[in-house]
Amino acid sequence: MKSFFSKLGFTKADEMEKSIQLKSIRLAWMYTLLFLIAWSLYESYKVYRFNEPLNLTPSFLLMSQNLVLIFSQLFFRQRMIDVEEAEEENKSSFGKVVMVTIIVAAIIVALGSFILLFNR
Repeated sequence: MKSFFSKLGFTKADEMEKSIQLKSIRLAWMYTLLFLIAWSLYESYKVYRFNEPLNLTPSFLLMSQNLVLIFSQLFFRQRMIDVEEAEEENKSSFGKVVMVTIIVAAIIVALGSFILLFNR
C-alpha cells in the first residue's frame, strides 16, 4: 500500500510542510466559522425583519463544527498523553468513556433539532 501512495506522489511531510498545512487548515476553519456566523445573523435578521420562518441550518452547522473541534481536541490531547501508571490509565479510560458519551449525546441532540426543523 505504501508503494501505491508513493507512486502517486504522496510522501511523509516534513516540519515545514506540516506547518504550512496547519496554517492552511486554520485559515479555512476561520473562513468557515465567519461565514457561518454571518449566515446565522442574516437568517436571524430575516426572521426579525420579514417574519420569515427560521432556517436553523447555519446554526446547526456552526454548533456541530465547533463540537467536533472541541471534542476532537480533547480526544487527541488525551491520546497523546503518555500514561505510565495503571491508575492514571484507568482514569483516562473513564475519561474516554465520558467523552464518547457526551459526543454521542451532542450528535443525537443536534440531529433531533435538525429533524424537528424539517417537521414544521
